[in-house]
Amino acid sequence: MDPFLCEVCHRPGPEPICSRRCQGLRKLKSSLNTAEVRRRILEELAKLNKDTSICPGRLAKIVLDSLEINLKEERDALSLLREALFTMRDEGLLRFFQKNVLVPKGKGPMDLRGPFRLKRK
Repeated sequence: MDPFLCEVCHRPGPEPICSRRCQGLRKLKSSLNTAEVRRRILEELAKLNKDTSICPGRLAKIVLDSLEINLKEERDALSLLREALFTMRDEGLLRFFQKNVLVPKGKGPMDLRGPFRLKRK
């Protein structure tokens, strides 16, 4: 059986909702205004110097805090925004790096393993 991308965290898993953690975050994710989230992501990235990168979990926490959605952990914030980050990368609005090397667009959420960082376009 082919793995699913979790509806919440956008990571590969055996079911549409991969964990209890994601089950708990599901309602919160569905309440997000995607256009506003994307705008704030771009706003935060614009504050970075051209060659500076940011941890996606840190960025997600900053964005959600600015929307007054205060989660304790960056990993929960990233779970909510991971899909938007991949979509924005596919649209050419930001870039993913691993070990300071650009991750090719062909490497999607099913393929990307391990920590990565973001840079503005």
